[in-house]
Amino acid sequence: MNKDEFHERRRQLDRRVGGGRITDRLKEAEEFSRKVRKAIQRRVVITGLGIVAPIGIGKEEFSNGLKEANKGLDRY
Repeated sequence: MNKDEFHERRRQLDRRVGGGRITDRLKEAEEFSRKVRKAIQRRVVITGLGIVAPIGIGKEEFSNGLKEANKGLDRY
């Protein structure tokens, strides 16, 4: 394929994809793919574990609430 045939073929392909240049569409797709990969790679860090419940906040209070059969309900 010579240079003129190559450019004619490229023009035909550009018309098929809605008038935009194929290279522009590829760049947009690569940028979108990069953003998706970056979003997937985000990490979550757990800095501590604890209990927050109606019968007690923290391990000891919660354990005591269970032992006392505390229901976690109160009248106003």
